Amino acid sequence: MVSVDKYFDFKTDLILDVQAVYNANRYAKLVKRKERLQIWLDYYQLKFERHPDKRPTGRTGCFGFCGGEVDQIDYYRARISELDKRMASERQKVLNDPKAIMPVSFVTFDSRWGAAVCAQTQQSKNPTQWLTDWAPEPRDVYWVNLAIPFFSLSIRKFLISIAVFCFGLLLHDTYCICAITCQS
Repeated sequence: MVSVDKYFDFKTDLILDVQAVYNANRYAKLVKRKERLQIWLDYYQLKFERHPDKRPTGRTGCFGFCGGEVDQIDYYRARISELDKRMASERQKVLNDPKAIMPVSFVTFDSRWGAAVCAQTQQSKNPTQWLTDWAPEPRDVYWVNLAIPFFSLSIRKFLISIAVFCFGLLLHDTYCICAITCQS
């Protein structure tokens, strides 16, 4: 497969930046988990600031009913620092693993004209090798779906089509039975 950098070698006057998309779904989950832990840490720190004579404590077990009683501020700080280490190692895995690079990249052009030229011209002899399109808004992209393989995506589309067809057939048959019953 031709690399993005090699492809854009002869169009360097139009290109500002080329950024490949990485499959960082596990890293994103760790970031979300850290954000939740940070919210709890902030909550317990505010609680301690309001009542400095009593440090917030709680149990670490299932739903806070079992397990040892710990200082919540120290507990959440330790969990966040542990998660920071896991995030750093996961980030290195994503950056160093060649399988993490997705078959998608974002290209930044220096002008609208350069972007229009590249988006509207055929990019190679094989028209399915390089497909170009205007970039969507970042909030319109469901980033988790970029990691779904094309074959799996095709199977999902096929199964959904069958389900929609069966549901439509069921509705049609139900309507016909109701119509026949009402007319007789």
